[in-house]
Amino acid sequence: MRRAQTVAFSGAPGTSGWRLIRAILIRRRMAVAGVIAATLGTYAASVAIPIVTQLIVDGIAGRRATVYLAWLGAAAVAFALIDVALADLRRKLIVALSQHVDRRISIEIMRRILGARIDIEDRDTGVLLNRVEQSERIKHFLIELVPSSMLDIGGALVAGLAVFAYSSWCGFAVMVVIAASFAGARRILRSIHESADRQFRANSAKQGNLAETIGALPTIKTLAIEPARLSQWAIKTGDSIAAYGATESILRRFVRITRLSQYLLTLAVVGIGGVEMMQGRLTVGELLAILMLAGKVANPLLNASDVARQWQEARVAVSELGALLEAPREQAAFLAARPDGQVEGGVTFREVSYRYPRAAVPAIASLTLTLPQQGTVAIIGRNGSGKSTLIRLLQGLLRDFEGEIRIGGIDIRGWPPRKLRSQMAVANQDTVLFAGTIRENVARWNGNTSDAAIEEALRLAGALDLVASRSAGLDARLTENAANLSGGQRQRLAIARAVLGDPKIVLLDEPTAFLDAEAAVDVERRLCLWGRGRLIVLITHHLAAARQADSIVLLDKGSVAGFGRHDELMGSSALYQSLWSDYLRGTGTVGDIGELA
Repeated sequence: MRRAQTVAFSGAPGTSGWRLIRAILIRRRMAVAGVIAATLGTYAASVAIPIVTQLIVDGIAGRRATVYLAWLGAAAVAFALIDVALADLRRKLIVALSQHVDRRISIEIMRRILGARIDIEDRDTGVLLNRVEQSERIKHFLIELVPSSMLDIGGALVAGLAVFAYSSWCGFAVMVVIAASFAGARRILRSIHESADRQFRANSAKQGNLAETIGALPTIKTLAIEPARLSQWAIKTGDSIAAYGATESILRRFVRITRLSQYLLTLAVVGIGGVEMMQGRLTVGELLAILMLAGKVANPLLNASDVARQWQEARVAVSELGALLEAPREQAAFLAARPDGQVEGGVTFREVSYRYPRAAVPAIASLTLTLPQQGTVAIIGRNGSGKSTLIRLLQGLLRDFEGEIRIGGIDIRGWPPRKLRSQMAVANQDTVLFAGTIRENVARWNGNTSDAAIEEALRLAGALDLVASRSAGLDARLTENAANLSGGQRQRLAIARAVLGDPKIVLLDEPTAFLDAEAAVDVERRLCLWGRGRLIVLITHHLAAARQADSIVLLDKGSVAGFGRHDELMGSSALYQSLWSDYLRGTGTVGDIGELA
């Protein structure tokens, strides 16, 4: 068996975000090089203008020739135009790079979300939504903050060297002030990072509360718990605001240091430069140039508080992006499926056990079961017996099980998850439909599906009348999660979606829970007839429909408590007799319900 080839972000935890960013920028290295080149040109222009200004001032003071001053003026204008042109080019390249980075990060985030395992414990909706939103912060950091900071810091370094060229004493003064300011701000930077992390957590909790409230709004209104939800929202909002306020409080300390450093820098240059000018070592123009260059050196200090905050927020954002990239992904443990990828043969469970995270007892315990390649198998049992867990295991949604599950003799761990599920059809009681048309939902957005195939699937699900009642027919639009349909109508469309095409295995988990008993039995009987050329696994509480299955699996506490047809189980299983008796009393039915025609 071949080991699966996977693309993984390896290395120290939390570093995957930086590696993704580096990979994206390498793919656009020409644009990055263009930004750097334009930035370097801007450095040159920003230093040249103060020097030309110094020459003009000294020329005026020395009453130099008008032609000389005119040439200097023309040079100053030329450098200004070059600076503007390079800044415009740099901005154009940055915008193009921004679009590319945004697209790649957004697509990679969605790819990771769609490929994530759903059986892991850490799947907090608020944290996940907040991580997705970090792409905007990362883009701003990469495209806005980094280039502008490069320009400010690079310009400050070049300007600082120019200050040294004019006056070593002024240069040393600049170095001392800058070093002192960074020494004072170093400890504050660590506090900002910790505060930014707390702010992210608070915002995640707020985001999760909002998502939960929107998704459960009908239930909230039904239970009349609006005040309680509003109170929870107020608490989450207060925590988020408090975290933001704590970050801003730390930043104020940082601002005090940087502003004080800026004033000290200006005063030091004026004082030392003034002394040197009086001693004849500097001219008026040179002192003016030093002041202009010192302003360039002070630029990073002016923006230091915003840069510090955005840098720490970006660090948290990239760290959270890395956590998303490093989350466990669905993938085959080894590649063992047939080259054509077709499901052939029955299903075998051998000593399978599965326990949900933090559960006291296993949901499936040492289960051994064989399902045929064709036919209908009904799975019944009391609540909590492991029926739905068995279906999820068969789909490969729950990966950390003990034992062995084989489909057509091939270990389920060797099937690429998407390839396996593409040959399965699933309909369950938690019906999910998407915004779009009836056609799109039933056909799973496959534009090659014919209307005849869709209508046949709708007929099996008893949903033709639903389509006929809409003026747009198959093109009738559904709102988000088909909120404009009843629960029963949604389930019928979900069943039609499941049976469309030629799935080898059909998994139906209480697919008619929202239908009345008569309609549910009718739909399930149709499905049993349709499924004789494939394997249908039917979980149902309608035992009249289960009775018509080719075989019945009775589960109890995660293990097989009985297997056979209705008559066999009635004679051998007290648990089945009890379930059947309860069913007859619940439906008010006396005697047997007729066989399928």
